[in-house]
Amino acid sequence: MPQEPPHECTRAGPKTSLFPLEHSPGRVLHRANVAMRAGLLRTLRDSGFELSIEEWVVLSSLWDYGEMAQPDLGDRVGKDRHFVSRLLDSLEERRLVVRRGVKDDRRIKRVKLTAEGEKAKEVLSRSLSHYLSQVFSRFSQADYDAFLQGLEKIIAWHTEQHARGVGDPLPTVLPSSPARASSRKRVRTQE
Repeated sequence: MPQEPPHECTRAGPKTSLFPLEHSPGRVLHRANVAMRAGLLRTLRDSGFELSIEEWVVLSSLWDYGEMAQPDLGDRVGKDRHFVSRLLDSLEERRLVVRRGVKDDRRIKRVKLTAEGEKAKEVLSRSLSHYLSQVFSRFSQADYDAFLQGLEKIIAWHTEQHARGVGDPLPTVLPSSPARASSRKRVRTQE
């Protein structure tokens, strides 16, 4: 038996709609995602790096976990091997990463940051931390924690539905790392 949503829709809208489109959770999440992606891309560009968000995720994984086999990197970032290969081609062209063969299995390449890729971490970390602290400056720490917990609950519900055989699996998401977990705490700016 379907459960009723925890909150009744109180905004003005069509009488037949549970959530009027302009206030539906899916639309609000989508608009927030579009805004965040645009802000992240602008921040990456303004930092002197013309990186896609996916390229930044690859670099970030290498910063957090170090050198790894290309298939493991694909698993970590939740992308298939062809997509990861294209990302690495682009990052290699800019001399941010290098791939080298494995002695025992020539089919597997290991991916390693170059000195330039290591230097990018400091610049990008500073710029992205500043951007994110600005985005979340209107949140108290409790609001921020509740926001993340709410998103995790949405993901968990969908994951449980898939486990019951309902719907498609969720795309792979980035696993947490100790470095990422500590960077999630919002950095308060002077108000």
